[in-house]
Amino acid sequence: MDMGICRNGATKALYWTGNKSALAASNWIFDQPERDLDTPLEDELEMIRAQQAEREREEREREEMLRACRRVHTSHVHHHHHHLHLDESLDPDDLEELQDEEDVDDEDDDEDDDEDDEDEDEEDMDYKMVFVVNRSLNLTPGVMTLLVSKATAGLYRKINAQAQSVEFGPEALAMWSDLGEKTVILWADTEQHIKDLELMGRNLQLPSYMMDAREGMGKAVLGVFGEERVVNKVTGRLKVVV
Repeated sequence: MDMGICRNGATKALYWTGNKSALAASNWIFDQPERDLDTPLEDELEMIRAQQAEREREEREREEMLRACRRVHTSHVHHHHHHLHLDESLDPDDLEELQDEEDVDDEDDDEDDDEDDEDEDEEDMDYKMVFVVNRSLNLTPGVMTLLVSKATAGLYRKINAQAQSVEFGPEALAMWSDLGEKTVILWADTEQHIKDLELMGRNLQLPSYMMDAREGMGKAVLGVFGEERVVNKVTGRLKVVV
C-alpha cells in the first residue's frame, strides 16, 4: 500500500499469488495494468461465479440449438433426396446443375479450411500443464506424488474427451507434447484458495481437474491446462513446490 496500491487491490494481489510476498503481489498487479483493483475480493469472486454460471447456461442453450438444427437438417436432406428420386419430371440437366453447385460449395469450404490452417500455423503458442497443491493438507512427498499423478491422468482424459474443435482440446494437448510437455507444480494456501483458482480457470474456459485427498480431507490437487499466457492469469505468481 505504501506504493500507492489500494487496500482492495493489495488484498486481491496477495490472495491470487498465494500470499507469497509483497514483491510477487506487486508484480501480479503491474503485469495486469487493466485489472480492476477497486472491487473487493469477495465481490470479484461472486462476479466470476455469476459469469461462469451464465456461460454454462449459454453453452447448454447452444448445444440444444445445435442438436435441434441437426435434426431439422437431417430431416430436410432426407426429404430432398426422396423428392428428387420420385420426381420423374426433373430434367437430367437440372440434376447436373445441382451437383455442380454442391461441388462449388465444397471447394469454397476447402479453401476456407486451408486459410484457417494457415492462420493457425502462423500462431506460435506455448502450452503448459500446471498442478496446484493444497499446502494446508501437509501432504507427505509420497502422497503428493500419487495425487499429482492421478490428477495428471484425470486431466489428460478430460482434455482428450473434448471435441477437436475446442481451443484447448486434443490438438492443443498434442502440441503440448511436441513442445516438451511443460509441467509445473505450485502451492495454494488453503482449500478455499484452490477452489477459487479452479473457478478462475473455468471462467477462462481452461480444462481443469480437481483431485480430492482421502475421504473427508478435502481438495488436494488442481490440474489446469492451456496456452501459457492464459494459464498464467490463474497460477502465474504462485510459489513453486520444491
